[in-house]
Amino acid sequence: SVLKQDRQTIAAAQAVASAIRHLSQREAAFERTALYKAALDFGLPATIADVEKRTRALVRSGDLISGKGEHKGWLASREAVVTEQRILSEVAAGKGNSSPAIEPQKAAASVQAAAELILTSKDRTIAIQGIAGAGKSSVLKPVAEVLRDEGHPVIGLAIQNTLVQMLERETGIGSQTL
Repeated sequence: SVLKQDRQTIAAAQAVASAIRHLSQREAAFERTALYKAALDFGLPATIADVEKRTRALVRSGDLISGKGEHKGWLASREAVVTEQRILSEVAAGKGNSSPAIEPQKAAASVQAAAELILTSKDRTIAIQGIAGAGKSSVLKPVAEVLRDEGHPVIGLAIQNTLVQMLERETGIGSQTL
């Protein structure tokens, strides 16, 4: 009946919106199938057909953006794309507009001091904060090797998945996204 269809359409809209919010908290982009699964997992009275239809409508309206090329089958919310573009333009605008914080020789000594601090700390969790290119990975790779050699498990946590992937690739640290 029309009433049932309306209820399913409304449920699908709620489920898809909730799924987008849920997935966007972890990643800027996600696979279309992950969106379908997350939407259906909310247990609202919507079928996969309803969820697919709602997703296509959001892509048509521009609220969801489809990936291209190797990211075909991926989606991102318009808000996530706008935020990423804003960050990238700020980074581009700031290129070459600052002077180094410290001299290269002092930087090497500071990196060594940071590694020593990590290895001799009595803290269970150590937070390392720094902008891209500050040398976090350079510090972490030898530190992770020393800790592993001493039999200590090493888990790296990062806020952005791109950073997680970089840490895994550059340091061999098994890592998790916050």
